[in-house]
Amino acid sequence: MRLARRHWAIVLLALAGIAGLAVWTAIREGWPGAAPPGDAASSEPAFGETAGKVVGRVGGVEITREELTRDLLDRYGEQALRDMLLRIAAGKEADALGITVTEEEVSRELAVMAEGYDSEEQFFRTMKEQLGLDRDRLRQETRYQLLLEKLAIASVSVSEEEIRRYWEAHAEEFAPREELRISHIVLADREEAEQILDLLEQGEDFAELAGFFSLDGFTASAGGDLGWVAKDDPFVPKAVLEAAAGLETGSVIGPVETEHGFEVVMLTGRRTIPAPDPHEIREEIRRRLALEKAPSLRELEEALLAKYGAEVLLKDEAAD
Repeated sequence: MRLARRHWAIVLLALAGIAGLAVWTAIREGWPGAAPPGDAASSEPAFGETAGKVVGRVGGVEITREELTRDLLDRYGEQALRDMLLRIAAGKEADALGITVTEEEVSRELAVMAEGYDSEEQFFRTMKEQLGLDRDRLRQETRYQLLLEKLAIASVSVSEEEIRRYWEAHAEEFAPREELRISHIVLADREEAEQILDLLEQGEDFAELAGFFSLDGFTASAGGDLGWVAKDDPFVPKAVLEAAAGLETGSVIGPVETEHGFEVVMLTGRRTIPAPDPHEIREEIRRRLALEKAPSLRELEEALLAKYGAEVLLKDEAAD
């Protein structure tokens, strides 16, 4: 990886917030209290007008919006409320310290996250299909993650000497690198792989064979395409990477034995990614070192909630 990706950190953060989003949506659309903090007064129908609205029906049994909302609150209410309180507290702390996250920073972070995909559009489409996160929601989560990072390292100092030593120790990471575009077909045994190679020699289409025969359900529907990967990508079997590295674009090799079975591998592209701008490298290293020194995310969250007097009153409400 050229720069440290926070893709999965943000995905996990987003997943943690999905329950909160569901509860929040239900609250906004029909729970006492109407508009969330910071929103203008809503002109939507009052709770009593929407609570009895039927939102589901099965076997003649109806489920109302009120029933759905109460169930969501029972299951996820405390977690969702904590997330809401934390976001408000983080916003107040950022205002107090004059910390902001710009649209440019969000876009740059998303561009890093989208590396390995054909385009940012494909990345956004994948996030929507696999996680249910549309572009706006993903930008919101990315902005929030970057804000938490800035709050965590606000008082942490990193010297130029520390940056220099880190850069020297990780020079290869920040150098130009080659990426490969690989497609594969995963088969159960060597004989099946040999049969696929025979079909390819007869002129059969690789993508069609992958879609029909490959045991890798994640890539079969995409014609076996693994996308652009680094030559040392930890998520692609080493044997596949080594086999593909020796091919010319458009060439096929196999069977390649891996922990998944026997694979037929095709190299579909090869490209060189230039080294990042030195200023970008320096700031990334500064961020990494600062985060190593900073309190953990959990410690930061608890400190923010305590500082701004957060209270969870759902249990009190349930007791009434």
